[in-house]
Amino acid sequence: MIALRQAQDIISLGLVKGAVAGLIGAGVGRGLPAGVRLAMGLPAWDPGWAVTVGTLVGLLCYLWGLGAFRGWMRWVLAQPEKESREPTSGWARYFSFDTNHKVIGVQYMVTSLLIMAVAGVYALMGRLEMAQPGMQYMGPGTYNTLVSLHGIMMLAAVLIGISGMMNYLVPLMIGARDMAFPHLNALSYWFIPPAVFLLILSLFSGGFDTGWTAYPPLSVRAPLGMQLMLLAFYLVGLSSIAGSINCGEHQPHHHHFQAARPGDEPVPHAHLCLGSYGHRLPPAYLHPVHRHGIPHGGPGAGDGHEIL
Repeated sequence: MIALRQAQDIISLGLVKGAVAGLIGAGVGRGLPAGVRLAMGLPAWDPGWAVTVGTLVGLLCYLWGLGAFRGWMRWVLAQPEKESREPTSGWARYFSFDTNHKVIGVQYMVTSLLIMAVAGVYALMGRLEMAQPGMQYMGPGTYNTLVSLHGIMMLAAVLIGISGMMNYLVPLMIGARDMAFPHLNALSYWFIPPAVFLLILSLFSGGFDTGWTAYPPLSVRAPLGMQLMLLAFYLVGLSSIAGSINCGEHQPHHHHFQAARPGDEPVPHAHLCLGSYGHRLPPAYLHPVHRHGIPHGGPGAGDGHEIL
């Protein structure tokens, strides 16, 4: 009976239900482009379209199985909110869609440590290959993919860890019960697990040899793993944007993104604010800016104190 109860508890976790729904949705999504191409008289299989559509459909199904849309759908359908119930208690709440800012903060920070550990293993594998001249344990493509994944995952780990600290500490520091939009805050975290899954999967889908910057022309000629990496990067960016809405809402409405004062150099401000994303600076540098902002003039702006 105890084992049965434990199995039921595991099956009832939001992460498990989301993963099952996501895998089913990804399988169905991979078949949709094949049906369309057959109807158009084209060869059924196209890896690029299958991966892209499968990922998008799988993501939506994953979020649905997770329960991310439950509250919003009742609002869209003009249905009354259900009576509040006690949230999942104990360890299970960290594997389910929970809107408590402390739970989300812990989820972010633990995920950051796990990503950092995986990235560290990739770095050790690369160092092991470099211990002697020539290629001993892997081919050049695999080595380049490991080094690229190490850089990307370390950047993601730092960003996610900072997000965890902000989610945990900001409401406590300003005396708020939670973040401004708790459901959106929870949603921003749950984009991260599928992004990590896609990054790891890219290693077994041909990999990519672009390095962590993913610049063309190498990114244009890379195998299917490049597409998985880019989809993962977009998910992290979507999570960053969703999280930044909460962080921005907790800032005073009179603050501005940048403020060049007399004597300041205006060019860096213009580059940062008017097109730096993916143009003048690598996107990885700008994700923290999008999520956390650079508030010039916070609570102490009126008395000469500037918050950077």
